[in-house]
Amino acid sequence: MIIIDIIKVDFIFKQWPYAAYTETQGGGPQTVEVVKPSGQSKVSWTAYLQRRPVGGEWSDVLDVEGNAIKFGGEQKNANNSNPQSDFFNTGILTNSSSYAIQPENSVRPPQDTVSAGAEFPQAQNQESITSTLSKIFVFGKDQGYGETVDQYGDYRLLVLYPQEGERAAAYDRNNIIPTITGIMPSASVYSYRGTSNILGIRVNVSYGDFYYPPFGQENKSFAYKVSQSGKASEVESYDASTQGNNGTTVYAREWAMKYVTQFYTDQALTTSWVPSNAAGNYHVYHPLQQQQEDWNSEFGTENSSFTSQTTTINTFATENYTRRYTAQFDDNGKKIKGSANPLQGNVQDN
Repeated sequence: MIIIDIIKVDFIFKQWPYAAYTETQGGGPQTVEVVKPSGQSKVSWTAYLQRRPVGGEWSDVLDVEGNAIKFGGEQKNANNSNPQSDFFNTGILTNSSSYAIQPENSVRPPQDTVSAGAEFPQAQNQESITSTLSKIFVFGKDQGYGETVDQYGDYRLLVLYPQEGERAAAYDRNNIIPTITGIMPSASVYSYRGTSNILGIRVNVSYGDFYYPPFGQENKSFAYKVSQSGKASEVESYDASTQGNNGTTVYAREWAMKYVTQFYTDQALTTSWVPSNAAGNYHVYHPLQQQQEDWNSEFGTENSSFTSQTTTINTFATENYTRRYTAQFDDNGKKIKGSANPLQGNVQDN
């Protein structure tokens, strides 16, 4: 059996509880009055996946579609009064390719740096939300297109120490979190709380065979809804309807939305889906949840957004299967290699 490798990395930040700011705290020889933060607090990491072929040197890895694997991105979450929402512990993706630390840091380039931001609770009875930026990469043997050179060898995942991401221009928010220094602003909870909530900052790593991943049960195909008519530009496709006659139920062998190769109209994957208009147009697609824990909706979305519009908690969706991707497809329903992108939302920093 040819193994296609997968790695899924989740960068997680659970916001501090409201009680963390309910009283004056002593952070050293002098007691400081703590002002409750508003808007997004952020934590950032820098990460690399590298490969060393036999007798070679460490270098970047190409995924099965020939793209260099980069971790850059930004995730945000807004206060949510519904802990049952799928978005309560994840938020939405707001940048799929980079996060720029301020001030600039050459050790942490934007294309390799991620940020998870969460809004601080604004009431005593409001639970702390979590932001989870998820990255999925498939590499090894290109079976879908047969064009990318095999990426075999030794692998290593490098994740640099977390930093406090920038929340406001008035502060230097880039101090390494567990290492408390005298230059941290008093508005930073880490300047007086230290590492007491460090369990709220973590990285989860899953890896294995793409078609036999380390979660769930084996499926032969996964259901999606795709816009039947495409758009000439990616931006035009973002909020296209997939309802009624505008959308078609399709199936793919892949559970990770970025790595869908071919859409079919039947679960047995025998009849190719045919788009309605020009080959190469952009189509939006999302999981069609058929049971509670379908892999593609629970694990395969990279926590993308459900809309490209500016969102507040009042407009947040609640189910993972609403998360969207866009990609170009040819006239036989095969995705054009490297064209899939997760939908990016817009959550204001406040």
